Amino acid sequence: MSSILWKKCLIYLKKELPATEFSMWIRPIKTELKNQILILYTPNRFALDWVKNKYFNNISRLLNNIYGNNAPVIKFSLKNEKKNYIKKKNRYKLSFQCQ
Repeated sequence: MSSILWKKCLIYLKKELPATEFSMWIRPIKTELKNQILILYTPNRFALDWVKNKYFNNISRLLNNIYGNNAPVIKFSLKNEKKNYIKKKNRYKLSFQCQ
């Protein structure tokens, strides 16, 4: 589900943003949907802060337009934290997430 949801957002964001911005900041994002929370994984802390500050409103608006009241909550995390979560998901939950 997260890949379909994110692909819909990508289609809209690609139309709204200049190609270089889209390629640099949006395309590298990986996603995971868990319990109505869409986690956006960025490659590094700088990208996380940049995307959160510059594109959060666009992404949130798109999700609300597409899914209405069923739109997931958005959280941000680092890509390497996703790997840790996947490797250790049977032992404990991901402890690092930015809001």
